[in-house]
Parts: sequence; C-alpha cells; structure tokens
Amino acid sequence: MRRGMKALSLMFIVLAIILAIPQTSLASSNTEFKIGVYWPPVATQTNATQYDYLQDANINWIINTHATDLSTEAINNTMLDLAGARGMKVIASDSRFKKIYDNVATNAEIDAMADSYKNHSALGGYYVMDEPFTLISLISPTRTTGFYSNVPTPLIIQICFPLIRPM
Repeated sequence: MRRGMKALSLMFIVLAIILAIPQTSLASSNTEFKIGVYWPPVATQTNATQYDYLQDANINWIINTHATDLSTEAINNTMLDLAGARGMKVIASDSRFKKIYDNVATNAEIDAMADSYKNHSALGGYYVMDEPFTLISLISPTRTTGFYSNVPTPLIIQICFPLIRPM
C-alpha cells in the first residue's frame, strides 16, 4: 500500500512539473512559420490594399518569378517596399534573371542583379530557377544549350528522377 502511495505521489509531482512549464504556441508569431504566395498580385494590383489582404491572411513570404508581369526592377522594388512595411519577405526576380536560367549570364550581370535588391530589408532571396530542365530537353539527343547541356541524358534522369532507371 505504501509503495502505491509513493508511485501516486511521484506521478502527481511529475504532472505538476509538466503543467508548470510555460506553453507557447507556434501561432503566436507569424515569423516562426513561413506562409508564402507563389503568384503574388499582378502588376496592376501591386498596391497597399492587396498587400494588406495578404497580411490579413498571414502571408509572410512573397515569391516572384521572372515569368510574371512583375518582371521589372521597379515593380520588384515596389513589392519589396509594400512587403517590408508589413513585415513580409520577398523573393525577387525580374526579366534579367532568365539569363541565369538559360545559363548565359555573366558574373558581372549576376552581380548587377543581386546588387539591385541586396540592401532592401524585405529581401528574402532571389528566384533563379524552379525547374532547370524539361522532360523534352532530357530526352532530346540534340540538347545543346542550358544548364544540363553537357550532361548525358541517362545521368540527368538518374539525378532528377532517382526512382526511374534508364534502360
């Protein structure tokens, strides 16, 4: 009987200690959990009202690509300003970034792209490429340009699709 009382007392002590530990929630801060929008408002809708809507939805990352109409340096700077005023981060990209995707950008051009945005407090990064290949370019024996131009097709397939084994 004494042994049972000691075990019960120990259980209550452990429970009291657990309950005394402060409980925090991940929802208490929108910077702890990243929520992004991949296709942000189009250029004509890049304004304070739209970014207020994004903030109300707890969006804290704006991801731009060079394939949208948000492809100028000026609109990217507007996005950075709007996002920064709301505590958001932006992945910047403009039409110049396509040269990186096409593997034709020089180091000086890449430096110029980075320099355009690097000092903005809302910069979260740079969008360089999403899918550096297409299935057609993978299986085309005449592939002569682009990031994977000098890599044999079977090796590309193994790198990009590890579960597919070329014959």
